[in-house]
Amino acid sequence: MVKNIIQFQPSILTKKNLKEYKGYKHSIAFKINKFSSQLKRFTVRKFRKYGLGNPELIIISLIGQIKDKTTVNDLASIHWMDKGFISRASIKLIKIGILKKINSPTDKRSHTLELTSKGKKIFFELRELKKKRYQKLVGNLTNEQILLFNQILDKIMSNSEINLIK
Repeated sequence: MVKNIIQFQPSILTKKNLKEYKGYKHSIAFKINKFSSQLKRFTVRKFRKYGLGNPELIIISLIGQIKDKTTVNDLASIHWMDKGFISRASIKLIKIGILKKINSPTDKRSHTLELTSKGKKIFFELRELKKKRYQKLVGNLTNEQILLFNQILDKIMSNSEINLIK
């Protein structure tokens, strides 16, 4: 097993040699971040017509998949997003009629979030886009390769949670 495959030395980078620098080609974090950015950019472009950004699309996707009543705390724990960030995006979605806020009858401070009919329409459109996107991404991989890749990512995420996020 190869360890320390790259020697990260940011001091050697200049504007002249930045494009030729190959140190990132073995960086898992760099590749995951770039891949994540590509997915976000692709999805946000497709939903620009609704004036939605990535945070709003994440909230729509999560609420659409959760069958129970959903709170901001639920969303934050599922997706590792800041509660304030989710609250701001939720307020925007409520204002434009995609989400509705349902106050708790027992606790005036608590409320749940639900998709409106407009929100459900966007959710189903988003779900179909994600299915097609997934097929484009993994269509030439075997089930075994997909399973192995997911197992490796799970292990890296577990290592991150144990060793980096305490």
